[in-house]
This record gives sequence, C-alpha cells and structure tokens, in this order.
Amino acid sequence: MRYPSAIILLLCIMSLNMSCVNETESLNVQPGNIPITFTGILEKTATKVNATSFETGDEIGLYAMLTPGTVDGERYIDNLRLTCNDGDRFIPEKTVFYPDGGAALDFVCYHPYQEVGAEDGYASLKVSVQNDQSTKEGLSKSDFLLAKKQGVISSEETVELNFEHKFAKLQIALVPGEGEAVEDLLADNPEVIVSGVCTQADYNLTDGSISDLKGVSDVVPNGIWNSTGEKLTGKELIIVPQKLGTEGQCIVLDWNGRMYTCSMPELTMEAGTQCEIVVTVTQSGNSTLTGMAGTITDWTVAEGGTTDNTADNLAIHTAVFSFKTSDVYRVYHEGNPVVDVCREYLKSETLTSRAIVAYPVVSDTELPDLTKGTVLKLLDTDKAICGGTLRWDVEGNSFTYEEGDMAIVDKMYVKSDGTTDLMSAEGAVNCDIIAFVIRDMREKNTQVYPVVKIGTQYWMKEDLRATCYRNGKPLEQKVNLGEGSGYFKPDGMEYYYYNGEGVLADELSPRGWSIPTEKDWEQLKNYVGNDASLLKMGEWALSTGEMGDVQPATNLTGFSVCPYGTWLNGKHNNHGNLNGYWSMANEGHAIAEKIIFFTGGSNEFYMSSSLVNGQDYYKALSIRCIKK
Repeated sequence: MRYPSAIILLLCIMSLNMSCVNETESLNVQPGNIPITFTGILEKTATKVNATSFETGDEIGLYAMLTPGTVDGERYIDNLRLTCNDGDRFIPEKTVFYPDGGAALDFVCYHPYQEVGAEDGYASLKVSVQNDQSTKEGLSKSDFLLAKKQGVISSEETVELNFEHKFAKLQIALVPGEGEAVEDLLADNPEVIVSGVCTQADYNLTDGSISDLKGVSDVVPNGIWNSTGEKLTGKELIIVPQKLGTEGQCIVLDWNGRMYTCSMPELTMEAGTQCEIVVTVTQSGNSTLTGMAGTITDWTVAEGGTTDNTADNLAIHTAVFSFKTSDVYRVYHEGNPVVDVCREYLKSETLTSRAIVAYPVVSDTELPDLTKGTVLKLLDTDKAICGGTLRWDVEGNSFTYEEGDMAIVDKMYVKSDGTTDLMSAEGAVNCDIIAFVIRDMREKNTQVYPVVKIGTQYWMKEDLRATCYRNGKPLEQKVNLGEGSGYFKPDGMEYYYYNGEGVLADELSPRGWSIPTEKDWEQLKNYVGNDASLLKMGEWALSTGEMGDVQPATNLTGFSVCPYGTWLNGKHNNHGNLNGYWSMANEGHAIAEKIIFFTGGSNEFYMSSSLVNGQDYYKALSIRCIKK
C-alpha cells in the first residue's frame, strides 16, 4: 500500500435521507445534513514503509464518538468501511453526516479494514501481520496505520487526519565474510526468513497499548537484494511491536542450496521503530552465521545489539525452503542423512495438490522411508489437513493420506533416528540442511543436476550434459548419425543428444543413477494419468505434420521437460516443439524398441521406434536418469 503526503477520504452524498452507520437514538442525537469529508496525511516523522499513496481496493475502517468519547463507549459511527476507488478518492459503504445540533466528534481511523472490528464495549482490535510479506498485498495487509482527531464540530471544511505506523519494521542486510564477494552474493540471491516472531496481538484503539502477543511463526520478507558495494540490502518485513532475541528466534538463509541460521539479536521493537539487522555470511560447513544489529534514525531509534553463532537452533523452518537449487533437500545429522524434504505433486482420487513432504531416511540404505511421510504444506488447497501421515505403496506407486488438522506446518524438529516432531523440541538434534543434487564429476568437469520426486521415483530434473563416460572415456562429438557412438550438440546451446550406439558403449548415467527402463517410464506415465502437461515446461509449438492446438505445459510435477528438439540429418531439428528420451529394455543391457517422445501437439506420452526410419542405426535423443 502507498501513503500520500495528502490523501483525501471523501465521503460523498449518496442520499440526504440515509441514516448513519449505527443507531443514534441512545446518544440523543440525530444526523444532520452536512456530509463529513476527510483529508489524511502520513506523519513526516515516520518513514514510508512502502510507497506514497493508497491503491485502488485498499480499505480503511472509521469510528466516530461524541466528544469526549472513546471506542469502548457509545459510537456515532461504528467501523465504517471506506474503499479506495480512484487515486485518493474513498467511497464509503454508507453516507455519513455530522450530528445535528453542533455536537463535536472524535474520530479514530485505521488500516487495514476488518469486518468484525472492535467489539461493542471494547477498544481492542485484533491485529496481525502476514506470514508471507513477499508480495505487495502481503506487505500492505501487514502495515497497521492509525489516525485520530478530537473535538471536530460540524463544518464543510475537510477534517485532517494524521496517520501513523503502529507496527515496527525490520530490514535485513547481508555483508560478505572473509573469502566472499558482494557481487557473488548478489548473484546467489539467498532466500531469507525471520523465524519465531509473534504475528498476532490485541491493539487498544484508545491508549495504543499492545497485549496478548501470540501466533509465533515464520515471516517471509518483502523486496529484492541490491548491492551498495559493501553489503546487500532490500529485504524488509513488518512485525508486531515486541521484544526480540528470545529463545527460538532466528534468521534463516537458503544460500546455494544450504541452510544457515543466525541468532536474533536482543532488540525492543516499539511502534514506529525501524531497525536494520546486518548478517555477516560465509559459506562453510557450519550452518550457523554470525550477525550484528544496528539502527536507522529516521524511525524511532531502537537499541542495537550484537549476536554470535553460539546459539543452538533446532527447528527446521518450512518457509525457508526455496527449492531453487533442487526439489529435494536432505537433512543431515553428524554427517548422516536423516530426512528428505521434497516438493512434489500428489495425485490421487482423494488428494491432488503440490505439497512439501518430509520423509525419514533409512540409515543403512540412505533411502527415504516412503511409508512415513509427513505433509508439511499443501500448495493448492486451503484445507487445514497438513501434519498428517503420507504412506506410499511402492509397488503400486500410489499413496494414502491420514489427514492432519493444521493449515501449515511452519516448523519441525528432527530426532537422531530421522523421526520428526511437529510440536516439541525435546530430543531434537542440530542438523545441516543441503539441497539434494547430483554432482557428476567426470575428468575435470563437474555437472550439477537438481532432483525431483514424482510418486515413488526420484528423477533428474534436467537432461544429461555428459561429454565422456563415467569412467572418463571420451565420447566423441558427432554430426551425422550412423557413424559410430557419440553425442550431438547444437552450436551455442547447452543441449546434448546421444545416439543409441553411445548409450550401449559404456555407462553414461551418473553414479547411483540409471537410464530409465520401459517399466520406469510406464510407472511415471500411470502416476500422472498419461497427462504430459504435468511434465512439460516452457513454450511449445506444433511440429511438422501435427494438427490441432498446442497442448498445455503446466509442469506441476517439476519434471521440467523442455522442447529442445532432436538431432537428425546432420543438424538440430524440431526445436520448440519436441523432445525425446532414451529408454532401456526391462531385461538386459539393451535399448527398448520404443522410446518416449513429448510433443507440442499432444497431451500424452508418444511412443516411437528407437531406430531411424528405414535405417539400422539409432536416433539421437536426450537422456533423463532415475535413482535406483
């Protein structure tokens, strides 16, 4: 939301015989015929949180009492809603007038509007901030503003209301530590959350006191990083005034697929207080960061403080999982994997939604126990059913879900055996959290591939980019098919195609991974209901000979098939409308007779011969590997 140096809250006359918002008989006054108009300004002593004016659709609430009066007494106007319609113009739900007879009014105006407001006989308003302030709407709904004006008598003059920020603002800055550069830090674009702050309270509209702080949760800040040359700034969040630095509060970063935690410095955040917390960051094996706090003087000054990396932070916070590096994170305790946290697509007759799910990892196999998943978040439903147990039938590639009763699991604690606790830190252990990726090292070249879980399968999220076999044996780059094993690559593009001769000559897949079999592809096909749109991303077009319309590409599974085309007749073909993948036979080291294609004109898996039409040599196709 934006606040102007002068905003006009104009209550237009809709009808001269309309009554006030509430009954006025008990006040022994009647509405007159002079409409009430307002001008509102933001106090110059307060720094603007977002921008400079209200936006269309913004709503404010208005109370008015006969002077001298308070909100917990009799109200002349009771929680009237006004909506920004155009620029600085506000339209009221009902027309309101000054009282007849010259009685004076006391006004209280607040933002954002609440349907319930303060109950009759009470001055307290239930206030809160949004957990996700990364959007403009989330930040706007978190910025609680208040304006008061007393002793206003009937007049055609506009009433000036001065709005003040009644919440506090935190700004996060990152300073590169030893061995780090601010430019590299900016390019890495770390994700950040502030954890363990109270997000709800009661605000007394009469005396400005705040009570009953609750709703301890994680908050995602607003803004994007920018460099000052010495540090990164640009992330900020609004919080309910409170003391910081209590047990469990921290700042968490997802930086290059690894989680880092910084203890919260001790600060007292009062209404209108703004404070910048500066975190010094260095990539290391340690998952805890050092930090220090300072203040900015254009809001009410908060006492600064210092912090170090000695505090234990046992909670794993759901909000910090950005899944930028991979769709799977692996949680380690003392170097051993204990939990996988997956962003995956759940599809069944009873539950279809993208979800974040935690699975304990079996110590001797280092594989997830898919019968003991815990649903942390459902991304496509508002039902409060998170926190339940997800059990997969590995053979049938299907699941059952025992529903929980939570809207979201914002944090969890991990025991040494990989079991999770959603409520208590008792018995929890400190963990390192790292994005689960494939680091494929061949000769002096290392390729990193993200991972995605679909059903019971773990897949590479990108196509293979190998130029030699796993043992280091070179794979020759070719131009024409039928001239021996090799790979094919268009100039200026990072697309790699492999002929069947090259697939059969030696091991192309990363260690621990395999080229999928017919059965693997069939399992994937059945899980998504032969709906290829769930696997495709990007802009697709119709290929030569296709009829009809271009089919959708939602990529809800995260599989991320792109229309990279194929290699045929000595050149790159079908870019933008096709991609094909190698498939191995179910038995033995042989190529399947039919291989998988995705096209722009079909919403299904398309099968085609592995050999070039009319020839005895193989096609050149992409490779996508699966975890075995």
